[in-house]
Amino acid sequence: VFQYSTARETALKLEETCYVVSTPFSTADFKHGPAALVDRGLPVIVFAPPGRTSADSLELLQWLRENGADCLVVTEDERMQELATTSVRLELPALATRVTPATLGTGGRNDPAKDVRASLAELLAPIPYIIPGQLFANYLALYKGLNPDQPRSLTKITRTR
Repeated sequence: VFQYSTARETALKLEETCYVVSTPFSTADFKHGPAALVDRGLPVIVFAPPGRTSADSLELLQWLRENGADCLVVTEDERMQELATTSVRLELPALATRVTPATLGTGGRNDPAKDVRASLAELLAPIPYIIPGQLFANYLALYKGLNPDQPRSLTKITRTR
């Protein structure tokens, strides 16, 4: 859920600086069409922080590897690191907050005995997780002999009319 923004930003950086077509997908969306594109050697970047989507990320990664994809995985999960073609270990601090009906603004309509535990690390993961994506795009551009600081046809200002 939270890493879709990370995937979008990484895809944008790859397109802007490396001139490669890169399409971001959530774990759930990937199973509805894009999975048909997976073949031996297809490069895939998987952002898999700890949290509610970990099991889905692991399941997708297993499927990708079984179907021959080359997977760069950004995670702290050792099982996913072992499945990856290449991995970046990114460990987030264990921060937690208690979410109650009052903090959710529900006015107490929910049963307080059923509070939800939300990990701040999971909510904030897109911030540190984008760094490996940006570095990957930077180094790929340099490898291709491109200047990542001066992409062609890029303007700093966009106008909405």
